[in-house]
Amino acid sequence: MEKVYKILLIDDDEVDRSFVRRYLSKSNFSFVISECSSGSASLKECEENKFDCIFLDYNLLDMDGIDVLEKILHIDPYVSVVFLTGMSDELLAVQAIKNGAADYLAKDGLSSVVLAQCIQNLEMGKPRKRQN
Repeated sequence: MEKVYKILLIDDDEVDRSFVRRYLSKSNFSFVISECSSGSASLKECEENKFDCIFLDYNLLDMDGIDVLEKILHIDPYVSVVFLTGMSDELLAVQAIKNGAADYLAKDGLSSVVLAQCIQNLEMGKPRKRQN
């Protein structure tokens, strides 16, 4: 039986969410996507549901992605969170990884192949817990 991945997509930009959805739909994985456009809504979603992978944008209207990342990992320390951002910022990437993100991807480099490879890599690394 094929695994169905539960994915949470957190981004305040509907166009960006649609790109990620489209790329994921072209992958060979089966998945169910939940979406949130704010940090506070995503935290509520994480309290109510378990996810295999969370794609998290840095710039949200109500919180920044690092704060959301820390709060998500407090709720579920084993979830794989992938930071997605339109900014190519090495310091932000390092900060995200140090705070527990499993990966950091620039939105302008996304494709169905990149997202599928990311999910495959996350699965190979589980279980994973944030390092302090």
